[in-house]
Amino acid sequence: MITIHFVSNIYSFFTNLYFRRAMELSFALINENNVRGMIKELLEFIVSCDDDFKADAASNIVLAADKYAPNKRWHVDTVLKVLHNFLLVILHVHTLSMESYITNYCH
Repeated sequence: MITIHFVSNIYSFFTNLYFRRAMELSFALINENNVRGMIKELLEFIVSCDDDFKADAASNIVLAADKYAPNKRWHVDTVLKVLHNFLLVILHVHTLSMESYITNYCH
C-alpha cells in the first residue's frame, strides 16, 4: 500500500536530486566570462537552500573563485561571503539548539 509518507519521500528524493544536478550543472558552466554573475546567483542560492546542499555549494563556490577570480579583491570578498553565510547557519542552529534545550529541560 502506498502511503502519503512514501510518496513524500519519493518526491523529496527527486526534488533533492533535481537541485543537486542543477547545482552541479551551474558549477560546470562557470568560466572566466561569467564567474561574477554565476557566483552571485550561487551565493543567493546557499542562503535559501536546504542544509544538505550548503556545504557542497560553499565548497564549489570557493573552488570556482580560486580558479576564475577576476582579481584578488573579488576572490577575498567571495570567500568572506561564503564564510559569513556559514557563520549565520551555525549561529541559527546553535540558537535553535539552545531554545530546544531551554524548552525541554528548564521547564
